[in-house]
Amino acid sequence: MRKILRFVLPVRFNGENPMDLERLYEIYSTENGQLIEYETLSRDISLSVFRLKNLSQALIAGYLIFYCYNHTKSKRKAERTGKKVYLSTPSLMAHKFGPLEQFPEIFGRIVENDVFLRLHALNTDVQFFRKNRQEIDFIIEHAGIRIPIECKTGRLRSNALRLIRSMSEKWQSPFVILVTLNHFDFSDPGLLKIPAYLL
Repeated sequence: MRKILRFVLPVRFNGENPMDLERLYEIYSTENGQLIEYETLSRDISLSVFRLKNLSQALIAGYLIFYCYNHTKSKRKAERTGKKVYLSTPSLMAHKFGPLEQFPEIFGRIVENDVFLRLHALNTDVQFFRKNRQEIDFIIEHAGIRIPIECKTGRLRSNALRLIRSMSEKWQSPFVILVTLNHFDFSDPGLLKIPAYLL
């Protein structure tokens, strides 16, 4: 990892500053699964949006991170709006925290990251959906059919599935996939609960 950030990518990208690459990767590795907006991030870390885009593209080219784009009708609009970042190796985030049973919120983000990587490996377009600060973690489309996927490894609140159920009805999805910590349940044909360890 360090060799890629300090030597390989700076050479490939015209002497890009390895310290900036490391710093940005460190930020992304603590915010995986979070919404990233270049303008906000550039102010926070005192780098121009142009530099930030170049550094991010270098990390993507080095297969260190992936972007997940917002589900919109226009791909151009998806590029302009906020995007979520995922690591190619989520364990590089986990090692900083220690035993994951002590950090359930970190475990949930690792599971979400792993689900993204598995969907991405299917060579399909993986997107997320955001409406009024509510999100559906992932949407995949196959043969014109949209399938929404939500990761819930913690306690499931009564209203947690309201958005995904309403959007699945609107999209006429055959079912919704809910990735859980340890629940396996197909009793509801419209909601398939699959534990993370079976992925």
